Amino acid sequence: MTERTTGVYGYEGPPCVDHEGHIYYEPDILREEYDIEPVPADRRLEVVVSGGSMGGLFTAHALGQSGHDVDVFERTERGEMRGRGAGIVPDPELLLYMERHGLVEDRDEVSVVMDRLDYLDHDGSVRESRPYTIRSTSWDTFYRPLRDAVGEDAYHMGTGVVDVTREDRTATARFEDGGSATGDLLVAAEGYGSRTRERLLPDVELQYAGYVAWRGIIPERELPDDLAEHLGEAFVIYHGPDFQILTYPVPGAEGSTERGDRRVNLVWYENVPTGEELDDLLLDRDGRQREGALPPGKLRPEIRERQNRLARATVPEPLTRYVQTLDDLYIQCIYDLKVPRMVFDRVCLLGDGAFFVRPHMAAGTSKAAADGFTLAEAISTHPDLSTALEAWEASQLELGDRLVEMARQRGDRYIGRF
Repeated sequence: MTERTTGVYGYEGPPCVDHEGHIYYEPDILREEYDIEPVPADRRLEVVVSGGSMGGLFTAHALGQSGHDVDVFERTERGEMRGRGAGIVPDPELLLYMERHGLVEDRDEVSVVMDRLDYLDHDGSVRESRPYTIRSTSWDTFYRPLRDAVGEDAYHMGTGVVDVTREDRTATARFEDGGSATGDLLVAAEGYGSRTRERLLPDVELQYAGYVAWRGIIPERELPDDLAEHLGEAFVIYHGPDFQILTYPVPGAEGSTERGDRRVNLVWYENVPTGEELDDLLLDRDGRQREGALPPGKLRPEIRERQNRLARATVPEPLTRYVQTLDDLYIQCIYDLKVPRMVFDRVCLLGDGAFFVRPHMAAGTSKAAADGFTLAEAISTHPDLSTALEAWEASQLELGDRLVEMARQRGDRYIGRF
């Protein structure tokens, strides 16, 4: 277990493991304008989208703007998407898209504004405070307006895709319940555990990065007053010798951005070697061995106490109190993933299912949305689907590869793996 030390930052002045743009918006992920126009009736497609999270929903919405007939199939059962509240740092262009297309009237409805980054020292004091305007939101806050826009009739829950077949000018998704759906185009937006990617690219595997992200979220009102005051208004970061922990405010469970109604989101990166130690963390309270993630509500009591001890030993006191106040923690393993192809006849991969960008870039949601927007644009502006998919793939392969490498370097630097 790492002990709390002095000299983590190594010298007087700004934190040495920080660099310009620690949390920043990568300018080349999204654009302010996309040429997504209605297409003639004879060019409208029937599209099957596998995956009903951010990438699938933004893609479905963008394709719908051109008049395509889109159905989204999500493997999660109805009701089980509720309560997902993981924090998101959205690019300004993503919020602009939501405003322009009527998903929200104003970005203030769905995001919290912070005006500074606070870097903590070992004793819990603020080592450095930097003016920096940044917005944050949460998965569930974005999900609601997107889901409403796609529509109840076009969003099918409990229909996980187990296989994809490709014909000459169509593709068919086959579901766990024996059903199927055929379209002119099938978009696999299934996340980093994509079954479709595994079938299309069996030699491409997730590469474990050697560490995990502990995540948690807590209503502001449940925090002690001093923590709520500080953690509710700033992006707060602490760099340890080989770990990083940070918090930031996000909208409340019902979407409120008012002080007192909001939540505070935690991300805590810890080096965990593959093998027995990682397996032990991912063994859930029901005795099931998980892979890649441990969902909320499944952490064993002894592992929860492990994190409390680790926080007391290594984490500044304010963040230790936050950790101990949390009802629950859950785990996300950090991976690297890059695909050599995104298009397979009338099937395409996008979002985390094609390129898993470590969370340090704050780019996962924006990258998935960019894949969807540029796909809709390519189909709208090219004379035929094959040409559109070829052009789309070339641009998104370059973007994905670049972001994965940038995130790899950043992550290794932040948790002492450089």
